[in-house]
Amino acid sequence: MATSEMDIIKRSARALSRDEKLQLIEFLTKSLKNGGTRSTQLTYGKYRDPARPVSTSDDFKMAEWREADIDANGN
Repeated sequence: MATSEMDIIKRSARALSRDEKLQLIEFLTKSLKNGGTRSTQLTYGKYRDPARPVSTSDDFKMAEWREADIDANGN
C-alpha cells in the first residue's frame, strides 16, 4: 500500500463517528486475528556461512559491554 493510500485512509477515519471508528477497529482486529498478517520465525542456520565458524560463548563474553570499558566518546 502506497503512503498516499494510507494518508487517504487516515483522513477518512478522522471523519468517522465514534461508533464507526469502533466498528473499524473491530474489523481490523478480526482481520489480523484471521491471518491478516503472518508471523514468521527465523530458521536456524538460514544465514550460516560454512566458511565462518559458529560463534562460541567465549565470543559473546568478549563482546559484552563492561562499565570499565571506554565509552563511545573515548572517555
